[in-house]
Amino acid sequence: MIIIEWDERNREHFREHSRCTPAQVEDVLLARCHGPRRRQRKGPPGQQRRFRYEGQPCGGRFLVVIAAVRASGLVLRPTTCWPLVGVDRMRYLSWRKTARLR
Repeated sequence: MIIIEWDERNREHFREHSRCTPAQVEDVLLARCHGPRRRQRKGPPGQQRRFRYEGQPCGGRFLVVIAAVRASGLVLRPTTCWPLVGVDRMRYLSWRKTARLR
């Protein structure tokens, strides 16, 4: 079971930028309606592992969500998000088609 970690700091970030809501972020991270594409982001050694999730919340918008992985990989702390557009969106849709065939 995956747990989404929210605190005042990351909630405030999402409120300030209003690019997506916590509910949309949870839809993507928990794959409530559509499976997300997950890729690890590169960072300096010793830094928390961060992943880029490309997905579509139940409401239909396409999003990129960046989340840090904590503990045993079952706790995700969202840090930011933005709309998934252009070539990245087309690549995600292509991936989603092929992911269903596997």
